[in-house]
Amino acid sequence: MSGQSSTFRGGVGVLGLLALCAFVQVCVSRAPPAVLSSSAPPAILSEPAFEFAYRGNAVADMQFSPDGRKIALVTFESKIRDRYGARFAARIYNLPRGTLDHELPGGAWKSAWTMDGSILALPRRNDAKEIDLWDTRTWTVRQSLDMHYPKSLDTQPYVVRFCFDQHSNLYIAEFEYGFEGYGFGTTLEYSPRVWWHLGDHWGPEAELFGFCSHPTPYSDSIAPYDLSVSSVGKETRVAFTSWNCWAQILKVRENIAGKGSVELEFSARIGGWIKLTPDGQKLVWFHGQPPSDDSQKPPDATTKSEPRYIEADELRVLRLFEDHVKTLGSQTVALEPPMDTWAPELMDVSRDGEFAAICTRRGINIHQIPSCRPVAEIPTKFEVSTAICFSPDGHFLAVDDQVRHVIRFYRVPQLAR
Repeated sequence: MSGQSSTFRGGVGVLGLLALCAFVQVCVSRAPPAVLSSSAPPAILSEPAFEFAYRGNAVADMQFSPDGRKIALVTFESKIRDRYGARFAARIYNLPRGTLDHELPGGAWKSAWTMDGSILALPRRNDAKEIDLWDTRTWTVRQSLDMHYPKSLDTQPYVVRFCFDQHSNLYIAEFEYGFEGYGFGTTLEYSPRVWWHLGDHWGPEAELFGFCSHPTPYSDSIAPYDLSVSSVGKETRVAFTSWNCWAQILKVRENIAGKGSVELEFSARIGGWIKLTPDGQKLVWFHGQPPSDDSQKPPDATTKSEPRYIEADELRVLRLFEDHVKTLGSQTVALEPPMDTWAPELMDVSRDGEFAAICTRRGINIHQIPSCRPVAEIPTKFEVSTAICFSPDGHFLAVDDQVRHVIRFYRVPQLAR
């Protein structure tokens, strides 16, 4: 594959570049990382440690490989970004130099690595009716999964989230407008779904999960807004938000036959972008109506009460219990960019669960978990960045610049213990 030259900043020497073959092992700069006290003002990160140029018009999705040696970019190849006219490309870049290693045919919308890095999943084409599971040792397709939409449906959904748990089960959430007047044309076809990993392969059909608890008057259809999965030991927790319904917190359980099932724990008045911390005990929430601390057990399916939707520009960290949530910290933030359904990673949580990063109109902010105290700011112009992602070790935040078509890597300040 052809290479791509990189531009490096911040006093990184040649020896430093050779040493930075994996983010989790070494430092890229000769200078030690900034260390902040718990009461220090936010650090201003005006210059990246390094950057590299990418191909494409803008980044739709950006994911580090688990070892930090590669980064997968799904890019829009033109300015058209709707589900019918958009063109995509999926490319794998080597880090830190940003050389292009592989260009994968057919990739679109989102990508996801298994936790051991052996598989990269990519929806195929705009309609996302098939998902290719790429073997990253040979870069060949090991298996393709079919979405199995009903024949009566002739639509192309947006893939809004795509992820594996530690057992390599694959989860996907899609959004489909499906408007018929003020209602939705479907009820369950676009529910979140999971393909179970069965040893050396994945089941051919996905299992749909969740239902529309406390729907709006317009629909009882699940139109997922965001989805997050976290695994600790044998336990996996799943959370998703919806455009029409209250959010749901679920757990994956195994039955006597060893087959998994996704079971609802409780519903909560949470909306917008969400991310579970790696331990599955906290939920980071950004945008949407304020969450309620008096969340309840699964309601009766006939319940039609409507939650009170109040727009709020807040970042919150919620503690998850067995049947409710409790706010641990919150921070008012500047208005975020418009949330289109194709919008990429506007929020991320570091894998150590210590930091959350969000995109706002004023730039990119890095906040401490669970207090939500801002620890760093990256000044950017409005709508310049379309994706952010923490490196696996949490030492760097990768930021897309769709104007200059570069990925910049900013060093995350470390907090004094």
